[in-house]
Amino acid sequence: MLVKRGEITEGERQAFERAVLSCGRRPDEFRLMVFTASHAASLRSVHVASRGAAAQYEAGDGRVWTQRFAEHLAMGRFR
Repeated sequence: MLVKRGEITEGERQAFERAVLSCGRRPDEFRLMVFTASHAASLRSVHVASRGAAAQYEAGDGRVWTQRFAEHLAMGRFR
């Protein structure tokens, strides 16, 4: 399976930034990378990294990864 870099949607970017700002953090403290399978657009994942943590969220088939990220952020997993 060939995996390639993808783009984050504007809606995802806005939800990500809202979650980050609501926790008193800055969006530039995080790095986002989107990966998709070349043969199936529904196989999509988003990697979020900060200075002390990283996580991968499945984002295919309309799954909203930003909600899970916001939960992790609120729980203090990204310090």
